[in-house]
Amino acid sequence: MILRCLIPRTFIDCNRRIDASPDEFKAGKVTPGLMPWIVTDADRELLLHRYRKYTAVVNDCAAQVMPKGAMVLMHTYAPRTVGVEVDVNIVKNLRAAYVKGVEETWPMRPDVDVINRDETGKSWTNREIFDSLKHEMQKIGVTVADSETYPMHQSTLAYNHVSTWPQRVMCVEVRRDLLADPFVPFAEQKISAEKSARLAVPMANAFQGWWK
Repeated sequence: MILRCLIPRTFIDCNRRIDASPDEFKAGKVTPGLMPWIVTDADRELLLHRYRKYTAVVNDCAAQVMPKGAMVLMHTYAPRTVGVEVDVNIVKNLRAAYVKGVEETWPMRPDVDVINRDETGKSWTNREIFDSLKHEMQKIGVTVADSETYPMHQSTLAYNHVSTWPQRVMCVEVRRDLLADPFVPFAEQKISAEKSARLAVPMANAFQGWWK
C-alpha cells in the first residue's frame, strides 16, 4: 500500500513529534513540527486535527503489515543544506540564503541519503537492504549515503517507526533536483516522470529483498 501526505510541511510536518521542543528539533538538525508562523488558534487546531488523522492512518497501516512486512519512508530534500533560522522571517531568511553568490557556498547534499543512524551512532536499518540499495543505485550513477545529512532523531516520527519495527523500516531522502525538471528555488516544481522512473526501478529492485 502507498500512503501520501498532502499536508504541506510549510504549515505542519507529519514526520515530527508535535510535543518535541525547539531544542530537540535543532539537535536533530530538522525543522519544527508546527511552524512558528502558524499563530491563530483556529489554524493550529485545523492543522493538528489533520496531523492526528494522517499519523493514525500511518500507524494503523504499519500494524497491518508488520512484523513480516516492511515500510519505506520516502522524502525529498533541496539540493543544498541551507543554514537559516526557521522563524516568522523565514521568507526573508530563505531569499537571502539563495542570493546568487551565496547559494553556491552552501554544501551539496548526497544524491540519496538513508537516514539510519541515531545521534549515538546506532544503526536502525537492515544492512542487507541498505547495501542492496547502494549497489542498485550505483548502476545508474547515483550515490547513497548513510545519515550524512542528519541523524535518525527522536524528535521525528520516523524514529518511532524504526524503533517499533527494527530492521523493517527505511527512511530515504532523495535530492529534489534528481526528480524536478528543473529544480528552481521558490517556483512550483514539475516532477519528471522519466527521472522518477529512473530512480524507482533500482529502488524497487533493492526493496524486493525484504520479501525474499
